[in-house]
Amino acid sequence: MSKESFWRRVLRRLSGGGIVGEISVLRTPYYIPIPAGTYGGYFLDSTRVNYTLARQLYNNTNDKYKLGAGFAKPIINTTVGFMGVPHFSHDNVEVAWELERVASKWAGKFIRINRNTLRDGDCFVRIERREQKYNGKVDFELTLIPPEDVTPIPDPINGGFQKVYIRHHIPIYDVNGNTMGETILTEIITPDEIEYVIDGRAPLELQGLSGIQENPWGFIPIVHFKNEAEEYQLFGVSELEPVEPFLKAYHDTMLFAVQGAKM
Repeated sequence: MSKESFWRRVLRRLSGGGIVGEISVLRTPYYIPIPAGTYGGYFLDSTRVNYTLARQLYNNTNDKYKLGAGFAKPIINTTVGFMGVPHFSHDNVEVAWELERVASKWAGKFIRINRNTLRDGDCFVRIERREQKYNGKVDFELTLIPPEDVTPIPDPINGGFQKVYIRHHIPIYDVNGNTMGETILTEIITPDEIEYVIDGRAPLELQGLSGIQENPWGFIPIVHFKNEAEEYQLFGVSELEPVEPFLKAYHDTMLFAVQGAKM
């Protein structure tokens, strides 16, 4: 553990915050101010879960938790299996049939939405209407966007979004097809328009991606699923946060025991 994270822990402990885990420590301390009321200021907590660490715990790929994080995946998957997928109904027979078709088509994505929301605390889902790969028909599709690439700007009046920033990572290749790096295409979505802004360092052939077009939906077609967020929280909470300190303690204990047994 680095000295910085150690002293951050000490300061948090002295300030009354108690012992916290790595996921909480690595949240970004950033706040969006909201107009104050009679009884003092109110701040929208915009800290996020460390999505990378949450996925490492889930997949047990972090060496600091290797002997303890094996319990993380059952915690998430058991809950997801209990939740299942949603079912829709309608009085109109044709509408009910179409809802059943769509629900059956998206069943796998519904499960992934539940899993990602519980594991990462946040899941951003975008609905699109595009041509299918094999039959050429135009149909609705759900796209799961990595939450670390999404920055929503909340509307304090109606609780929705004023705009949403989405970062698209575009790899750059040389003449031999080897990856040289990547550039970022930022998509800015408002109810009225969609703007694309390419990184100024992008190759010349990618500069043409920048531009503005009308938003055909008339609204922002993105839904933010967040897990157990309080009213003052912009982002959700991972189901792994409460148990993360115990996973670390179990790993350290097991590591010490295994090393002693080997000796």
